[in-house]
Amino acid sequence: MGIRPPLFQDGSFEIAVEAGGRLPLPPELVRSLGLAPGDIVALKPVAGILTVRFYRQVLTFPWEEAAPAARWWFTMELLRLPLTAMDETGALVLPPEVVRLSVGDRLVLRVVALSGSSWPDVYLTAPPGAHLVGTDLA
Repeated sequence: MGIRPPLFQDGSFEIAVEAGGRLPLPPELVRSLGLAPGDIVALKPVAGILTVRFYRQVLTFPWEEAAPAARWWFTMELLRLPLTAMDETGALVLPPEVVRLSVGDRLVLRVVALSGSSWPDVYLTAPPGAHLVGTDLA
C-alpha cells in the first residue's frame, strides 16, 4: 500500500524543551502525520522561525507528476539542511548548532495547512512576548 500523505488539521502547541535539546512532539501530531521513530527531519532556521520538514514528505509526494530534475532538486535541498530524527518517544532532538535552548524553554509548534499541498507547514517559534535567552528563535 505504501506511505500515504497525512491527514491533519491546523494547530498550535506550546511545548517545553527537555534535557538534551529534546522537544516532545504532541502525540496527535505524530499520529496525524504518520511519523515514526527514526523518521528523518530537516530543520531550516529563517528569520526567527525554525521550519520543520519531514523526509517522509519526499516519500509521499506524487513524483510521477514532477520532472526528474525537480525531484532531484527537492531531495537535495532537503538533505542540505541540518538533520535530526524522531526518537523512540516521539521527540525531536534540536541540535545546538541549529538553535540554542535550555531545559524548560518553551516553543510554539505551529501546523498550517497549505492549499494544494499534501503536507502542512510545520514550524517552531518563541511564544508571544517571550524572549528565549541564548537562542536564535527569540
